[in-house]
Amino acid sequence: MQEERKVVWQSLGIIAAIGFFALAAQTLLFRVFLTVFEGNELGIACFFSSWLLWVVVGALLARSRLPVMTALNDHFEFLPLLYLPAYLLQWWLISHH
Repeated sequence: MQEERKVVWQSLGIIAAIGFFALAAQTLLFRVFLTVFEGNELGIACFFSSWLLWVVVGALLARSRLPVMTALNDHFEFLPLLYLPAYLLQWWLISHH
């Protein structure tokens, strides 16, 4: 019982840390976006709508029962590392407009 609780808290800690990193990274990307596009309202709307679209896609994929998703759940601890190259790619794409 005690070991089960420890695993649950470790998983929740990992999820919280990933969420905090994602929030900080998106804040930095939004700052670069505002600088590059000079605060254009249409651009801000596109930024937030694409951000929310990817949140929805991720949530739907996480809830799906596809065999690929169940296999990825076994390696959940390593999947957030894929966010680092995605962040660098987003930063590069925004900076080199």
